[in-house]
Amino acid sequence: MGTDVCATQLFNACNVLFGSEVPVSLDFLRYLQMPGLKAVYRRKALETHPDRAVALACPSPDLEERFKEINAAYQELHSYIENPQRFTLLDDRSAQTYRRTRTTGTASGEGFAARRFTGAVPKRVLLFGQYVYYHGFISYRQLIEAIVWQKMRRPLFGAIAVRWGWLDDAEVRDILGQRRRGEKIGESALRAGYLSANELRIILGRQRILQPKIGNYFIEKGILPVSMVETMAVKMRHHNRTYRSRR
Repeated sequence: MGTDVCATQLFNACNVLFGSEVPVSLDFLRYLQMPGLKAVYRRKALETHPDRAVALACPSPDLEERFKEINAAYQELHSYIENPQRFTLLDDRSAQTYRRTRTTGTASGEGFAARRFTGAVPKRVLLFGQYVYYHGFISYRQLIEAIVWQKMRRPLFGAIAVRWGWLDDAEVRDILGQRRRGEKIGESALRAGYLSANELRIILGRQRILQPKIGNYFIEKGILPVSMVETMAVKMRHHNRTYRSRR
């Protein structure tokens, strides 16, 4: 017997663990794999486990609440990935279609996972991973795995702010403690008045610069050769200039 669950429940769980910058969709759920889920969960759990309250000089109840939220999101996604046939996605026609294809096997297996995009490239500014995906060089699963890989290696927002002297450790702990469900640390810092909008923008920009280039993932995994990554990067910049100028 299936368990009824709204698609938005699973999307919210993804946002808790992966952050709102990761494009969450039914395709994201389709290609999300257990190793990627566990890796993100371990990092989040380490940051918020109540046993670290003393080391972080943070009130245990604050950490416990955040840890419970992260654990609940992990358990929900873990159950879904482990046995999607048990779930019936409600209030979303495309979600119902996704469940049927998933349970009948037409959307499962390595053959489907390796399917590439064959439509027209969107006429808008794209990130590199999106650009090579829409050109059919990688599958959606490979795109999601690359995004997770990049996110796991991105320097922490709080660490950058502390290093620059814009926040101290106690302020970072306070910001984390009062962060709302699904809210990013930068948004929480801005809302609480610890950072200005300009400081937030600068830190996020620095974070993007320091994170590894997503093209390196495709090279390291042998998915794309260096020459293709370099060529596509040049073409992507030209593509983005074209559509930025039309705004």
